[in-house]
Amino acid sequence: LDNIILVEGYMDVVALAQFGVTNAIATLGTATSGHHLQQLFRDTSELVFCFDGDRAGRDAAMRALDNSLPLLRGGRDIKLHFLPDGEDPDTLIRQIGKDAFIERLEGSPSLFEFLMAHLSAQVDLDTVAGRGQLVHLARPYLDKVTDPVYRELWQQQLASTAGLSEEKLSRLLAGDAKPEKQGPATISRSGPSKSVRAGGMSPVRLALWLLLQQPSLATRVPHIDWLAGLDEPGAKVLHRMLELLRANPNLTTGALLEHWRGTKTGDALSGLAIQTRDVDGAESEEFDGCIRKLLTFAREQRLKVLEQKTSGSGLNPAEKAEYQQLLQMRRDRA
Repeated sequence: LDNIILVEGYMDVVALAQFGVTNAIATLGTATSGHHLQQLFRDTSELVFCFDGDRAGRDAAMRALDNSLPLLRGGRDIKLHFLPDGEDPDTLIRQIGKDAFIERLEGSPSLFEFLMAHLSAQVDLDTVAGRGQLVHLARPYLDKVTDPVYRELWQQQLASTAGLSEEKLSRLLAGDAKPEKQGPATISRSGPSKSVRAGGMSPVRLALWLLLQQPSLATRVPHIDWLAGLDEPGAKVLHRMLELLRANPNLTTGALLEHWRGTKTGDALSGLAIQTRDVDGAESEEFDGCIRKLLTFAREQRLKVLEQKTSGSGLNPAEKAEYQQLLQMRRDRA
C-alpha cells in the first residue's frame, strides 16, 4: 500500500470503504500504540492520521505522535490531518467526494511540521523567554527520536525556529552548556551571599530547576508549610510549585510553565528551565540537599525571631519549648 489512513472510529472505516477508500483502519476502542504502528509499517512506508478537529481529536493526535517518534527512520513517513470542525470522515467524503478527500490527505503536514506548529502556538517566539520555552517543550519529543538522520534534521529546524545556532542548540540538548551565573530577579536577587549559593545557583533556584526537569521530585517533600514563610528569593514560587504538584501529581513541565505564562515569574521560569548544569549526584539526592539547606535557613530565621522576642515581650511556654528544640538542632548540626 502507498499509505494507510488511521481514523478515530471503526464506523469511519466503513463509511470510507463505501466510497472506495479501502486503505483506512481504526483501533477498536484503544489508543494507537507503538505495537500497532510497528505492524502497520510492515505493509506501508507512510501512515496518515486523520482526526477530528476538536479537542478530543487533538489529544488523540498527541498520544499517537508520542508513540510514533521512536519508530521514525529512513523510508518511513507519518502525516497528520485534522478535519474541519463538526466534520468526520463520513460527512466530509459525502460532501467533497473520494478524489478531493484523498487530495486533502496528501497535503497533510508531516509529524514534525505539526509538532513545531503545535508547540510554537504555545509560546511567544518574539521574545527570548518564548524561544527558550520552545526548546524546552520540544526536547522531550526530540529525545524520543532514535534515528540519527531524522534527529539531525529536526534539530536544524528547531534551531532555526528558536533563533539559535545549531552548535548552541546541540549543547543545550546534550546538557553540557554552562549555567548562567545570575537568573531573573523574580527568582534570584543579584549578589546573594556565597553561603547561599551552590554551583552557581541558590538552593531555591536549584530546587526549582530540578522540579522543572523532573516534576515527580515534589513527592519527596512531605511538609511544605514552612516554605511559605521562608525569607529567601523565590521561596514563595517554590512553595506554590510544590503545592501544584502535590495536588496534581501528573503535571508535566509544560503544564507548570503554562500556569505562570504571561507573568514575570513565568518568563523567569522559562529561562531557568532551559539552563543546563552538571549535578553532583542523582537528581533526587541533589533535590533533597536543597530542601535540607532551605529547612536549615527556615529554622535559623525562626530562631532569630524567638531570640528577639526573648528580649522583648518574652516567650510563652510553647515558644520556649520550640526555642529549645531549635537550639538543640543547631548544636546537632555543629
